[in-house]
Amino acid sequence: MRQFQNLARTSLVAASALALSACASYSANDPLDFGTRLAADLDGANEVPKLGDPDGSGDFLAALNAEGRMCYEMEARGTDLITAAHIHEGAAGVAGGVAAPLITPQLGQRANACTEIDAGLAQRILDNPGGFYVNLHNADYPAGAIRGQLRIVE
Repeated sequence: MRQFQNLARTSLVAASALALSACASYSANDPLDFGTRLAADLDGANEVPKLGDPDGSGDFLAALNAEGRMCYEMEARGTDLITAAHIHEGAAGVAGGVAAPLITPQLGQRANACTEIDAGLAQRILDNPGGFYVNLHNADYPAGAIRGQLRIVE
């Protein structure tokens, strides 16, 4: 019986150590350290056809590869509760359709997520990031509170 308890204890310690090392290696890796890095400066003045939240601003940073893997983080500041967030297809000054949904950041916090998008869409974004924008919506500005065109960053 004692031999079984020692074996069980040793197995539990080994499994715990393995789990901790896996967590440590994951947290040491930057989820935005792959693919092409994209960014957008979000502002209510960028909204069309009418202005968005005049007090709103934010930022979006992502890594995207041609296979469609996208990890991103974003934050909204100076706005009411964000109810929806998307990447839209459309040049600066043009309102376009939703291309990909994003998770919404909570007030005062950054949203962090990884997702898969269609590989064809990913390639279109990589080929012409300025033809896409990030748009965050809230109850007062359902068409868009803050917006920013995507761009490649080094």
